[in-house]
Amino acid sequence: MFNRRKKRNSNKLLIILSIVAVLCILLFYSLWTLRYVVWQLDELGDVVTTMADDFNNTSSDLKSDKLLVSIAIIDDIRSQLNKLGYIRLFPVIRNVYYDARDVFDQAEQIFFNIKTLNEELAPIYGSNLNNKSITSYLLTVDKEELNRKLNIISTILKNTEGNLQVLGDDVDRLGNSFLLNKQKENLLKLSLGVKEFKSVIGRLNELLKIGPSLLGYPDSATYLLLLQNDHEMRATGGFIGNYGILTINNGKLENIYIDDIYHLDSEVIGSLEMEPPAPIRKYLGVQYWYMRDSNWSPDFPTAAAKAIEFYKLEGGIEKIDGVIAISPNVISALLDVTGEIIISNVLYESENFTNILQYEVEQNYEARGATNWERKEIIGELANVLANEVSNLPLDKMFSVIDIVYDNLESRELQIYSLDENTQSYLIEKNWAGELHFVNNDFLMVVDSNMAAFKTNQYINRSVDYFIQEISNPVGDNYNIATVKINYNHTGDFSWDTTRYRTYTRIYVPIGSVLINWSGAMENDRSSEPGAIDVYMEKDKTVFGAFIAVEPGDSGELILQYRLPDYVMNNYTFYYQMQAGMKDNLSVSLFNNKKINLEVKSDIEMRP
Repeated sequence: MFNRRKKRNSNKLLIILSIVAVLCILLFYSLWTLRYVVWQLDELGDVVTTMADDFNNTSSDLKSDKLLVSIAIIDDIRSQLNKLGYIRLFPVIRNVYYDARDVFDQAEQIFFNIKTLNEELAPIYGSNLNNKSITSYLLTVDKEELNRKLNIISTILKNTEGNLQVLGDDVDRLGNSFLLNKQKENLLKLSLGVKEFKSVIGRLNELLKIGPSLLGYPDSATYLLLLQNDHEMRATGGFIGNYGILTINNGKLENIYIDDIYHLDSEVIGSLEMEPPAPIRKYLGVQYWYMRDSNWSPDFPTAAAKAIEFYKLEGGIEKIDGVIAISPNVISALLDVTGEIIISNVLYESENFTNILQYEVEQNYEARGATNWERKEIIGELANVLANEVSNLPLDKMFSVIDIVYDNLESRELQIYSLDENTQSYLIEKNWAGELHFVNNDFLMVVDSNMAAFKTNQYINRSVDYFIQEISNPVGDNYNIATVKINYNHTGDFSWDTTRYRTYTRIYVPIGSVLINWSGAMENDRSSEPGAIDVYMEKDKTVFGAFIAVEPGDSGELILQYRLPDYVMNNYTFYYQMQAGMKDNLSVSLFNNKKINLEVKSDIEMRP
């Protein structure tokens, strides 16, 4: 009896040990398979990263190759995951299985979207991508068919961007599993690839919302073009040395006319007598206001509307659909795509483009056989050649142009004002409109306007220090004092394009701010007499304006202290708006916190 019971117990133990052994084998196999799946996901990450580059640099054929690779990987992952359904029985690794499954599901949907996108784009690419331009396609396609296609593409891009966001979150969660600790680096690569691809897809989707209307589709569009030179700083990014009229129809450049803005202004001397802003009259020494100084407001929609007004007053007859302001940096970036251009035996290439053009216009025009009146005609020739080169780029290179447009909208080297309400609303929503930003909290924008100081801004380093301190008031509520220090370091010398720096500087702060103290303002250049501070309101902001001049090789500093209104302390945030064309070094210390040093490339928002 005892032996029989002992044998039964022995059999139970054997069964239990067998079950444990099977479970261990299954667990080992599951972990091995999961790690293999993660390795495959890493391979998928490499494909995703490459496809993100492909969208910018290569042809649809290469993207199709990558698509086939990705589909093969996904099929392999599906096969492996289908074998692992039993993992749901293991409490420890159940969540890892579900996370891996979620990653796979999102990846599968993304590549299905890309496959659909490729099918929609195939007719656009045509049989020979490298010989087919966006212009040739838009001129031949049925407009109703293109509208349908654009709506489908926009929906696909929007859905894919959402899938990529979820995929990134799933990958990060999967990477936090201790069971996949050795695979963390691989999952990080996949996460980075997903984020890069999401950025590319997001850019395409955002520009698709305004691209067709800006390219004159379905209706022709005519733009007032403002060429702003950031070597001679003005409120919206630079002095308007040249203007132009640009007409686009179905992506085809129908007309581009560029002229010296002084030619247009000269047509109304003696007949147009518009009162200029007081600083223009005082520091530029001009009696009347003309189009060349129309970008006085740092709010680009205001300045653009004023430019249209001046254009019509000075003889413009075209119906203007919008304003496009560009800096020389945009031209340099486009030359990277089109390649170098030769005009009148002068080579224009991306590197040092601004300096080469400036020298040809200001110094070398007589050597080219041009008069002072004709010296800027080379800009019109250059613009025509470049515009035609861009409009006839093959479709694969248009992705590089999309990147240029996106990056320069972000940095405000390119600014657009549209009279189409939907387009303008979207530009405002994306912070691409260059408008004076509205916030209910703390705000600062420092705006330089070069007052007849040649092209001196190329030699000026501007740094801005901003700090706040709370002041205890024994007989009332505490209040906050803000201090702004603007330092100018002039690294140039007196030469044909450089002189002392003369700037009328405006500091935009929260409305209701009260000026307490200041230093550094000058009555005029080479004057020891202190200058006054102009105080007024503009666009829901209080503005402090002052003139300062800095000699070559020297530095100067403008300091203002003001009391902040109480309302900015409610849920406090600090917003610094970048002036277009200006690259500041910004230091911020909020309420005695550690100073933060920043290189300003876009607007900045921060909390204490």
